[in-house]
Formats: sequence, C-alpha cells, structure tokens
Amino acid sequence: MNDNSDIQLLLRKYISKTISVDELRKFRTLLKNCPADDIKSMFQSEWDSMGDVESLDASLKFSMFAEIQKRIQPHKNVRWIRWSIGVAASVLILLLSTLSYYLYSTGTRKVSELSERNIEVKVAKGERVTVTLPDGSIVRLNSESVLSYHQNFGLEDRNLNLNGEGFFDVAHNADQPFIVHTHCLNVKVLGTRFNVYAYENSDSVEMDLVKGCVDVTTVNPPYQSMRVIPNQKVIYSKSTGKMKLIRTSNKFETAWLTNQLVFRSVPLREVLNLVGRKYGVTFNIDTDKFVNDLYTGVFDEKNINEVMDILKINFKFKYRIKDDTVWIYY
Repeated sequence: MNDNSDIQLLLRKYISKTISVDELRKFRTLLKNCPADDIKSMFQSEWDSMGDVESLDASLKFSMFAEIQKRIQPHKNVRWIRWSIGVAASVLILLLSTLSYYLYSTGTRKVSELSERNIEVKVAKGERVTVTLPDGSIVRLNSESVLSYHQNFGLEDRNLNLNGEGFFDVAHNADQPFIVHTHCLNVKVLGTRFNVYAYENSDSVEMDLVKGCVDVTTVNPPYQSMRVIPNQKVIYSKSTGKMKLIRTSNKFETAWLTNQLVFRSVPLREVLNLVGRKYGVTFNIDTDKFVNDLYTGVFDEKNINEVMDILKINFKFKYRIKDDTVWIYY
C-alpha cells in the first residue's frame, strides 16, 4: 500500500475516532512528508464523500471558520476549498478535530438508526431457504419460517430471532456469542451445529444439538437453564412452561434437511402439520376422531398423493385434493 492510500485509510479512522495512538503518530508523520496538493485532493475527496451527512449548523460553521482562520493567519498564501479545507497539514488536522465531534455525534446517531433496521427472511409454505449471515454462519430455514436480525449483525453482537425451524451452522467466535431468540427459548453458542424448532402455533419448542455445546434458557418464568451436549435434545412444553432433556440421534429432527419426514409415535395432527408445511398444502378435516392417534414412519415421497395414500391405509380415511387444500373425511 502506498503512502497516499495509508493516509486515506488513517484519515477515515481519524474522523470516526477509531484511530490508535500509534496510528495517529504515523498519520502525522505521513502528512508532514506528503505534498500539499496530494493532501488537499485526499481531504477534498473525503469531504465530498460526506455529502449525505446533514448540513452543519450555521453557528458551528462560523465558530469552526473563525478558529481555523485564527490559527492560520500567519500563512498569507493559504487558499481555501469552499470555506473548510486548507492545504497545510496542521490546519487540516485542526479542521478534522473540530469536524470529528460533529460528524461523530450526527454520524453515530445515523449509524445507530441504521443498526436498528431489521433484515427479515421469510420462507413461503412448501419452500426452504439457505441464508449466509455476515459472520459466515449458515442457516437453513424450513417452510413458513421467519429469521430476522439487525443490519449490524456481527459488529457488536450476534443476536437473531427465529419463528419457525432452522438448522444453524455457526462460525466460531470466542469473543462474540451467537444467540438465537425464540418466543419461548434462547439458545446461546460460540460455534456449533444445531436445529431449532420454534413455530408459534406448535405446542412445544425444541432444540437438538448435533455438534459443540450450547446453553438453553427459558424466556418466561419459571426461568430455567440447561447446558446441552451433542445428541441431546431440549423440549419445552408451552402448557407446563418446563424444559426436559432427552437423548436423540438427531435423525428425526434433521430429516427435513434431506427432504425426508421421519415420525416416531407422533400424533396425526402433528404429522399433517409437517406434511402440509413440506408440500405447501392446507388440511381440512371433518372430524377430530383420529387426529390424536400416533403414527410412526418415514416419508421421502415427492408427491403429496403418495403420502396421502400411505396415511389413508393406516388411518382408514378418504381424501381429495383441490389446488392447495386437502379434504380428509370418512
């Protein structure tokens, strides 16, 4: 990198007040040895790049101008670009020292407003989406899921919100925990792989750990916390407000990643919820007689009709499909 590029970089750090003591010394040395015209050009470029910053208050302009003019009075040959940018390094440093407070205060407000903006990823029914986060973490979202996070994700923290189901492959960062917030549970990790099932219309919330180590805490009282290791699963019951920890092979919980649906003694109503989510259909049932009956099996069929034919044999019902609605009846 040449000296001018170094100056440009250090100038931006100086304005944003992120420059270190050693970098400030280097900045001053480089300015001393840099031709005035080059300095003028670089500072002009930085000034122009600040065009979207709101206009300076008139009284602030006047006081800045007066102070700078007083400092440079002996230099009769100084010429100005607009009212603000001089060519002498000492004047430029003074100008930026005065400007930096204003730019820092207004800029910080603008950055704060920017950081509060949410990025939201919504997955349509029957679809799946893979998201790469700014820190390099990868999230695979299941049908009808919503993932949201602040625009400055990864700068100050790694917090995000999930409504639905997502498989997380988290980039390791020992200094910045990765936290998934759901409406019932929070999952805190440093770097790991896990699945979260947290649909608002489901009776329970689940977290299944594949690799690494995570801490799971409840959002509402009675507050509980659990440390989870691989092949363990946390199940939170919305009706009781309690968590329990069980062993799992993760096969059932992550089957959706390979377009499979795996059921082990699952009530039919839950089976239909997952089938509907996968194939993008809605079920209309004329009786609740069998919806709590349990089902065990694996679906990897690509056609909803094939799935319904299997369920039809097991539960002795009839069905018909029109558009994206499935009617089940006796």
